[in-house]
Amino acid sequence: MKWFQDKAKNRSFSVSQLIREVIKFYGVHEERLLENRKRKALDAVGRFSSEAPDVSIQHDHYMAQAYAKKES
Repeated sequence: MKWFQDKAKNRSFSVSQLIREVIKFYGVHEERLLENRKRKALDAVGRFSSEAPDVSIQHDHYMAQAYAKKES
């Protein structure tokens, strides 16, 4: 709620007017936002490599190992 209050104040809007503007913006740009997300995800495909030949099968195992290393 603080974010909305700050943004509304910076734009000389009421919080409810800002919320209406945000909803309107999302309605207009929703499809493009989703397309950009998909494009970014697809751009990442093949960008990284691994020495492990079975990453596509054992991805959960490798992710668990990576998080365990990060936490220690």
